Amino acid sequence: MTYASASTVLHGVCAAVFLVLTALVIIRGKVSRTGLYLAAAALATALWAGSIGIGGGYSRLASVLETLRLAGWALFTAHLLGGVLAEQRQVSRWTLFGPALAFTVACLGIELPIIPQLSGAWLALGDWVLKMMLGIWGFLLLENLYRNAIPESRWHINLLCIGIGALFVFAIALYADASLFHRLSPDLFVARAPIDTLTAPLIALA
Repeated sequence: MTYASASTVLHGVCAAVFLVLTALVIIRGKVSRTGLYLAAAALATALWAGSIGIGGGYSRLASVLETLRLAGWALFTAHLLGGVLAEQRQVSRWTLFGPALAFTVACLGIELPIIPQLSGAWLALGDWVLKMMLGIWGFLLLENLYRNAIPESRWHINLLCIGIGALFVFAIALYADASLFHRLSPDLFVARAPIDTLTAPLIALA
């Protein structure tokens, strides 16, 4: 099986799994704000994987959807962390959401593109670095979520932290490698789809 065919199949499965996760969140009845954040992140992931599965590879659309899905999981985590910190002390929402939104806007500014005067190589490198930073910020939010949760409630979020943490860690590894070697690794690119697919059941159970 070639990289192209493997990527199509694996990303197609990933899209289907996250569509199911989105549907599970929506059909539960009245959807809370937390449920809306989760459904949006899961749907963005499904659309991202579907765009690669249908398109057969990386494209500008896939890049935009990748930014939106990383932002979705970062904002979902920021929302959960905001709820935990609100029980302990006042914290500005912009402190949690601001960096994620800034990285997202910067990525979209490159991908749409709004600054075409730069060369393609510099645009790609900037996009990869910003995506890596978005993943790092999301992981930092997740680490703070687990650390600030009261010990008695941590078992409720163990699977959630493992699932979302895997999404962020793999994104960081992929884009750190791409920034270092100035190209996306085919192995990491294809491997990301099954890794993301395996996180969906963990998030659903949590």
